[in-house]
Amino acid sequence: MKVIKLSTWAKQNGYSYRGAYNRFNAGRLEGAFKNETGRIVVPVNTREPPLKTIIYARVSSPKQKNDLERQAERMVQFCMARGWVVDQVIKEVASGTQ
Repeated sequence: MKVIKLSTWAKQNGYSYRGAYNRFNAGRLEGAFKNETGRIVVPVNTREPPLKTIIYARVSSPKQKNDLERQAERMVQFCMARGWVVDQVIKEVASGTQ
């Protein structure tokens, strides 16, 4: 877990040191604690980059081009409903038999 000093947190979040200290004392600074030396530190989120979302839509014949568009659009809506960002949409018209 990565932590930063309270003074650094205050600067990054637009607080004076005293304002940040008051938030800490009131218990309104989530996860903040005093380390073994007595310094107040605040954990920072070190989230990994989000996964990419790629949609793959496929139909077997050119006659189904409208179906391909609807299929891709439904999958985009599915992703958006879950809060996922669609990075790429791949559409293909290809027969399953060779």
